[in-house]
Amino acid sequence: MRAAIDRRVPTVVARAVATVPRPLLPRTLSDISFLAGERAMARHTGPENYLRADLAFHEAIIRSVRGLEITREVYAGIGARLGPALIAAANLTAADDGLDEAHGRLAAAILDGQALAAERLARDIAERELRPLAARRLG
Repeated sequence: MRAAIDRRVPTVVARAVATVPRPLLPRTLSDISFLAGERAMARHTGPENYLRADLAFHEAIIRSVRGLEITREVYAGIGARLGPALIAAANLTAADDGLDEAHGRLAAAILDGQALAAERLARDIAERELRPLAARRLG
């Protein structure tokens, strides 16, 4: 469920950005580039900090669109429920250098209103973040 939200919402947000004048963008969107950088730095500060930074990045995207309030609540519940598994898999996810770059590029695609690029990047990120969880379940 988390991967499905992470895959779809950035595309919705990028489409919305493409139709809104720059000064009217939600504040949460102005923070996503910063949050992508914070997420990258948190890789070296322990699994809990890394997970918190990763969730903050994805939640900022969700918070930027009106009408997704229930999605925010579901996402927060999923994060809480999966917390122990996400923390256990965080070392594997944090070791993926390409994820940092992908999050930065996703932030840029959203802010530029590039829905197709956001869709591709979001799908790639969701799959890469899900892989360590799936490996833990199967292993």
